[in-house]
Amino acid sequence: MRRSVLLCGVMSLLMSVTGTSFAFGVLAVSRGASPIAYAQNLAGCNNATLNGTYGSLAEGWDFTAPGPGGAAYATPQPNAAVALLTADGAGNITRSNTVNLAGTVNSGSNIGTYSVNADCTFSTTYPAEANGRPATRSTGVLVDGGKKAYLVGLSNLAAVEWERI
Repeated sequence: MRRSVLLCGVMSLLMSVTGTSFAFGVLAVSRGASPIAYAQNLAGCNNATLNGTYGSLAEGWDFTAPGPGGAAYATPQPNAAVALLTADGAGNITRSNTVNLAGTVNSGSNIGTYSVNADCTFSTTYPAEANGRPATRSTGVLVDGGKKAYLVGLSNLAAVEWERI
């Protein structure tokens, strides 16, 4: 963020000296800006920041087969999932989801845990599901006061977005 502001200031100064339109400079900076998510709650976060019901979309790749002690796939398998998550503000979360793993669709639900750090980063852990889906872990960042979250899977290669409903 500081780099973008500094770059924007430098671009503004150069453009005012050369007479180039400032709007063009802002467009150039924004088109080159990094899509990295940063925690945004200056007051700090805790488990209570992650509270309420969220809709979720995940896309990625699984490396091991579902089921206890799932064997590694010869090649990673594509997956996509939608879920309804409810966080209680105290570190417990329920998940009801539908997962498409390489064309095989399963639905399930389970209860997991989460832990939110003061810098608004957090982690989740879910045990294996009855439908054979293995235990999953992820890490992420809360944004917009906990209304949204961006996560990456640690148990699989998945990018996940949550939004409070």
